[in-house]
Amino acid sequence: MRIQRLFFWFCLLLFGYQASAQDAGWKLLQSERELSGKELFEPSDAPSEYQMYQTDYHQLVLQLEQAPDEKYISSPEQGIRVSLPSIDGGVSSFYVFYSAISEEEKENGYMHTRSYKGVDVKNPGNIIHLVAGDYFGLSLMGYNMEGQMYFVKALTKDLNTYMTYHYEDITGRHFECGVTSDMLSSGMDMQIQSEGDLIQPLMSDSKFRTFRLALACTPEYAAYHVTQAGVEDGTDAQKKQAVRNAFNNAVSMLNGVLERDMSLRLVLVANTNNLIYLEGGGYTDSDTQQMIGQNQTNVDNVIQNANYDIGHVFGFESGGGLAALASICVQGQKASGASGTQQPEGAGFVITIVSHEIGHQLGATHTFSVNEEVEEEEEGSGNGGSCVGNMETDAPTQVEVGSGVTIMAYTGLCAPFDYELMEYPFYHYVSLAQMSSVVGATDCGESVNSGNPAPNIAPILPKRIPHSTPFVLTAEATDANNPTTLTYSWEQIDPALVGNNLAVQPPVATSETGPNFRLYNFTGRNYRSFPSETVVMDGSTIEAAGVVGSEWEVLSNLPNRIYTFGVVVRDNNVMNGGQTKNSLPAVVETRDAGPFVITYPDNIPETGQVAWYANQPETITWDVAGTDANEINTAYVKISYTINNGSTWTAFEGNANPNIPGAFANTGSAQIMTPELDNTTSAFRIKIEAVGNIYYTVSKRIRMYGKNVAAEEFELADFKLYPNPTSDRITVSFTSETMQDVAFKLYDYTGREIQSQSVENKGQVEATVDLSQLATGVYLLNIKDGSHTMTKQVVKK
Repeated sequence: MRIQRLFFWFCLLLFGYQASAQDAGWKLLQSERELSGKELFEPSDAPSEYQMYQTDYHQLVLQLEQAPDEKYISSPEQGIRVSLPSIDGGVSSFYVFYSAISEEEKENGYMHTRSYKGVDVKNPGNIIHLVAGDYFGLSLMGYNMEGQMYFVKALTKDLNTYMTYHYEDITGRHFECGVTSDMLSSGMDMQIQSEGDLIQPLMSDSKFRTFRLALACTPEYAAYHVTQAGVEDGTDAQKKQAVRNAFNNAVSMLNGVLERDMSLRLVLVANTNNLIYLEGGGYTDSDTQQMIGQNQTNVDNVIQNANYDIGHVFGFESGGGLAALASICVQGQKASGASGTQQPEGAGFVITIVSHEIGHQLGATHTFSVNEEVEEEEEGSGNGGSCVGNMETDAPTQVEVGSGVTIMAYTGLCAPFDYELMEYPFYHYVSLAQMSSVVGATDCGESVNSGNPAPNIAPILPKRIPHSTPFVLTAEATDANNPTTLTYSWEQIDPALVGNNLAVQPPVATSETGPNFRLYNFTGRNYRSFPSETVVMDGSTIEAAGVVGSEWEVLSNLPNRIYTFGVVVRDNNVMNGGQTKNSLPAVVETRDAGPFVITYPDNIPETGQVAWYANQPETITWDVAGTDANEINTAYVKISYTINNGSTWTAFEGNANPNIPGAFANTGSAQIMTPELDNTTSAFRIKIEAVGNIYYTVSKRIRMYGKNVAAEEFELADFKLYPNPTSDRITVSFTSETMQDVAFKLYDYTGREIQSQSVENKGQVEATVDLSQLATGVYLLNIKDGSHTMTKQVVKK
């Protein structure tokens, strides 16, 4: 077999390989009735939504066996084309190549399970990691440039029917992590002990690191997978092969995260089967505190210290995990890691528990900022009482609001401090900084030059902005090797605890320290709004003053509040390990100015939605709020509109400065000409943003009538308003059919009501509005006749 395999690769190198076995094909099933009579695997992740596909697994294996080894190719395009379910809900063609995740695979092939990676032919940002095994069939994990993750796993034990589902649809997980400060490895002291130490470069040295993983399991874990595989009556060798299939599935999924975020791969050690215990083994399966010590002793005895770099044990009853902090490569501690749950497979196990505990072993501490007891088994929480952060160990990294959303957080486990039920499957900026520091200082494992330089991020200058005002941070990154697959994650890195001051959670506008903004999944966009665009466009407010925000995204109303942000740029290189780069921190400081808000068309009480007409002159007003001074010094603004809820913006033509195209002076008022839209829309919005700065504000929705709708069709009959402009009084007259009293209300440009009156309606309405005592400027006259509302600009000269 060894000679045949070498001859195959020799032919591949000599002639190139373009042909492929017959495609297995994937048929979408429409109903569970099509599974009738088939023996099913017990579901683990229990997704709320999924699709089912039928294929010919034997044919798929024959096809995958022709995939070239990554050692002999230089790009994914040299892999074979294989049709597989995709993240978009269909079937796509992928370039697939062999990628060993065990020393036995690397040396002579491990035929019962084989591991692969691939990229979507049409969308190279869609990446997959997959295993083909004799006992559990195809196990696939993939992700795209928007941080979405999906899975394909066998549904029937004949291995020909599969379910595909998204990560966010997984339900029913429970997890508790017991890492504490006394688990800190004495042999590898943590390099990050203060807030300032978090600001350091990630491990972006163009190295690809491989560490030998000694993975053991308890008999209870083994029994679960033996039963799943249906080999309870099989030989011990068959049972171990089934467990080994489960090991490979887990490690492949784990490596999907580690290779992307850390350019780091875990490879199962030779003789891994000797760590699979069908009985005995000396583990207390229900107690991770005991298990990690037992595992350290056992792995050292079975594998020997010199033959592994990091060790871990999988259990069944413990319902959580525990690990020695920063213990990789540390003799006597490097196998001190344990993970367990009664469904020890799939993303609910590997991403939620295992990647968290491995993160601890690589040096990462917790990132959530909750420091309060929570009720045992409260709805949405499986953690009960363990959400009190270890202030000594975790304080510098408690940078996520509430229970957090990244791998080293306690997502969904600390009600009522939860805002997501599933963590995002990536490591936080501060976690990457910690792990980079520890892993970069190790003296074990294998490190090779990947030939893949890290992205380059342009410096991000500090900014001063008005308080209580949304802002946008943008990263300019370049990458010679991976220009089209860069992803970005903007993350606040202000610790909740500074000195003896612990920031309140959920965050409040008056907090002087700590995180104010929740984190979102990484994306292919290089910018992020704070609060998020969704919150800003929704117009949700958290204060009587009308400042936009939500419970977990709160703008400070303090002058001199300093926010600190980092951006993580991933290149998503699947061949040689992804290179990840972080920026130096972006510092944003509020000043004694603000909030910067649009006052018309926006903050006009009781008038309903403002109506504009195509190709008409209008006046937009805003509260400068001190932004033209106070070390902000914004002289010009850009004014734009959207008709699709902010997906795209079109700038109005301003001419305040010939050197700044489209600029309007930051005076609080600007004349614009409404656009010639073809159709009427109620989603028209205005945005005003500072030129040379990062803050902005958005109006409420405006009803914009299309160019084919004449304005007079919506006017009151015989409507007249004169004289306008005026220095004294104006007269308003029109014909009404409602016979209801007509209300007149006058507002200033801030939306403050100046005067009001009600006029009896006898069919012909006439009213006089006195402006003689008002200051020169633009005012808004609202006229309400029954259900009809009209707002007109009035100019006092």
